[in-house]
Amino acid sequence: MTLILHGGDGSFLGRPFNVLGLERSERLLRHMRQTPDIRRLEDFIHDARLALANTGDALKATAHPIELVRADTRGRTWVLSAQVQAYALGLTITFLTLMLAAGSLAAERDENVIGRLARGLVGLGHLVWAKVALAAALALVLGISIAVAFGVIIEIGGVTGGEPWRRLPLLVLGLLLAGGSLGALGALLGALAREARSASLVALLVVLPIVFLGLIPSEIVPPAGWASDLLPFTHAVSFFSSALYDLSPWAELAKQALWLLALGAVFGGLARVGARRLLA
Repeated sequence: MTLILHGGDGSFLGRPFNVLGLERSERLLRHMRQTPDIRRLEDFIHDARLALANTGDALKATAHPIELVRADTRGRTWVLSAQVQAYALGLTITFLTLMLAAGSLAAERDENVIGRLARGLVGLGHLVWAKVALAAALALVLGISIAVAFGVIIEIGGVTGGEPWRRLPLLVLGLLLAGGSLGALGALLGALAREARSASLVALLVVLPIVFLGLIPSEIVPPAGWASDLLPFTHAVSFFSSALYDLSPWAELAKQALWLLALGAVFGGLARVGARRLLA
């Protein structure tokens, strides 16, 4: 189009050529004797120049009918995503609540507290559920601290998205349920281990497989997904992720909350039965 409009040298498949061009043609016609035919040619060249001058944008639109433009704005990165926050919450409270509940219940036997309580008004069931409540309280304090820390980092960094402020009430419920369920599992481990030192070691050895199974996608290894469904970690992470990210999290939250309640009740009941061994 540039050569047709203005003229000049060009090449095609390695063969050079020269184009007179409409602009140079118009200048040549001006130096000729003005006849009706010359004037008609000048009018045609003028109209052709106007038409061809607008073909550039049309050709660009034809070559690129849709053009994506990336806006350089500061959005949420994967480091501060809801999924990372959910796993940070799940990993932290799983490690600490299991070890706390297991070690504290086993320590009651080392200090002969269970024997004194069994002869008094407080039964073993109250003792087990007290450890569950302690684990839930610890999970709540740690979880809220982690969520607030993420929120402060996001605010300081000027990142858009990922702020947990509006979802904190949902997190409170999830942290209590997850902490209670994990505390019940820890109390069961403490009842089975009997000694505080061995209970902490057993809890640590149990945490690693629990976390490992929870990190394996069920689509890749279905047996690992089935096993992780019987442990609180996966359900806690799913609860946190849905509470922090989903636009309408209610169905998923209800499902995971029922799982955590059921697992907590089962593990708590087993811990109550296993605590009787600590009287021996």
